[in-house]
Amino acid sequence: MKAVNSWAATNFKDEHFYKVHWTKVLDLVEKRKVLLLNGQAYVPSREQSALVVSEFHNNLLAALEQTARALPRLNEDDRLVPVLEHLSMGFMAGISSDYQGQAGSGIGAELGEALRAEMVENLVRQHAPMCMRHLQETLTEKKHLKHFGRLQYNLFLKEMGLPIEEALVFWRRSFAGMTDDKFNKEHKYNIRHGYGLEGRRMNYPAKSCARILTQDQPGPQDSHGCPFRHFSPQNLSAGLSSLYNIPASEQAEILTAVKAGHYHVGCTRLFELTHKKVGVKRGGGVDGKGESVSHPNRYFERSFGLSREGMEVDEEQEVKEEGEKRDPGENYVPSVPKWGKTSVLGEDGKVEGEIGDEELDALVGEQQGGGDKMEVDDGIDDDAEAEARLLDAMYAVTA
Repeated sequence: MKAVNSWAATNFKDEHFYKVHWTKVLDLVEKRKVLLLNGQAYVPSREQSALVVSEFHNNLLAALEQTARALPRLNEDDRLVPVLEHLSMGFMAGISSDYQGQAGSGIGAELGEALRAEMVENLVRQHAPMCMRHLQETLTEKKHLKHFGRLQYNLFLKEMGLPIEEALVFWRRSFAGMTDDKFNKEHKYNIRHGYGLEGRRMNYPAKSCARILTQDQPGPQDSHGCPFRHFSPQNLSAGLSSLYNIPASEQAEILTAVKAGHYHVGCTRLFELTHKKVGVKRGGGVDGKGESVSHPNRYFERSFGLSREGMEVDEEQEVKEEGEKRDPGENYVPSVPKWGKTSVLGEDGKVEGEIGDEELDALVGEQQGGGDKMEVDDGIDDDAEAEARLLDAMYAVTA
């Protein structure tokens, strides 16, 4: 033992050992970290985790075999089958998602009309969680998203209720520096694929928080993922300040939860802070009864629902309604087409006047400032043929 373990030379006399059959610690035997004598392995206490893992593995295999044998009989009892089916969804990354989409209708029913491309940016800034808000801000600034960012955001917009025709319009406008031919060759197929209109024609669901946390980890130049997990504390704090106006005094609780690995707690606390004016209290969660955020679309739909109940949402870019009915996407200003004139609202929400497009563009330019140059993707990301070949596999992971 002293010969193969440097720590044993000084701590051997104080070390404790566990005597088990050698077949229970095959990985330690392979690495020569145990003493073998007469078919028994003497495991040092510092390696006892291997014993726990091995025992759990064996018990799990035995339980799975027992369940497999019992499944044919379970078909006779309708009460147990849904329970077993639900187990496969449960508690990844500390959370489970019971979110069920609205069968493609999204928020269209509440709007009283189909969701349009020009409404998206404004609605996302008002009601989306930080992961989707970050994707939209990156798309607005750089006029581009890398592959996994497009995948994550496209499925989110689909679940919002954005029809495929409007989705194509939205992405085409967003990729403003790209020719129509390049867009059609490199991106149109992928967008339609996410809607189940190409390839395997599967109805892919939007990614839950669990899948965002555990799949397709972002690199330094990526924008997808969960900000509460993948941002540095400094960047997360900056995002909370710039996107949601959360003061440092209220950020402390969020940052503490994130540091402890409770990412869903941090996101839920953000929802509570940004919806205080509509009566959401600390600990109330998404539904007022303590529900944690488990799906970006659940966050969005709940925030949107609160605003539709006629209550003021605590967001700096909120669209107010007073007097005449207003379009939820009215203060979004797309680059094309021009709309002629835009109404100006006072602090009380009433129309005070109108300004022309040129004056409005000047004001928007002053507020937005200069952005970074468009990011240049690597060859794989921009290679339409390679991306199309990989697309089925990429979406299959989401399903």
